Amino acid sequence: MRNASRKRPRVMVVTGATSPLGKVIIRWGIGAGFEVVALSRRTARLSTVPTGSRHRVERLDLADIDAVEAVARRLCRRGASIDLLVNNACGWFPGSILRTPSQTIAAQVTASITGTLVLIRGLAPALRRAKRPIIVNICSTVGSGYRFTPNTLYVVLKGALDAFGRSLRNDLRKHGIRVTNIHFGRLADSPRTSKHIPLNDAAHVMTLVSAVSAGTSVDMLVLTPVEYEY
Repeated sequence: MRNASRKRPRVMVVTGATSPLGKVIIRWGIGAGFEVVALSRRTARLSTVPTGSRHRVERLDLADIDAVEAVARRLCRRGASIDLLVNNACGWFPGSILRTPSQTIAAQVTASITGTLVLIRGLAPALRRAKRPIIVNICSTVGSGYRFTPNTLYVVLKGALDAFGRSLRNDLRKHGIRVTNIHFGRLADSPRTSKHIPLNDAAHVMTLVSAVSAGTSVDMLVLTPVEYEY
């Protein structure tokens, strides 16, 4: 006799899904058996999610706070649960803050900081319904003091993500939600030199974060090239 109860698929939500790192994380999630919800401003560029599958792509500009709240309500409806939220989206503008337009500063702070916080708050009910919920923040060594760069806005955005990730860990601990900050050094999608991290290493890290027992929290991971310039 067929068992009437079907095992609920694990659900992973990823922001910044069209970036090279976002695509690697999505491929890992699909291979790990997650039902993937990919969020991005540029969904037309996302070919990582197979068409006609249970996985789906949704357009979301994190700078549009009303849209962020609407997506969060949609993902939380009817008692849905989310097992893994990966905050990968972050703004980028090359060069000194002295050459960064005011509108760019305001828009990227809203998208990368405010939008991410609002999304986490909005998805919290669905995360709390999962058995072993995890939030992963894709940070950077430039935002943690490991190395420095003249791209001040990017440093501020990644530094803020690191700070509120550490605070979230304590804020959400009583709800059973674990929070991991992953700090990547120079990834292979940056201008290629002999000192870079293969993008596929992100998949190995995600395996580690998701595989530890429910009583263990991977608080922070830092990946740097072996030949690293501080």
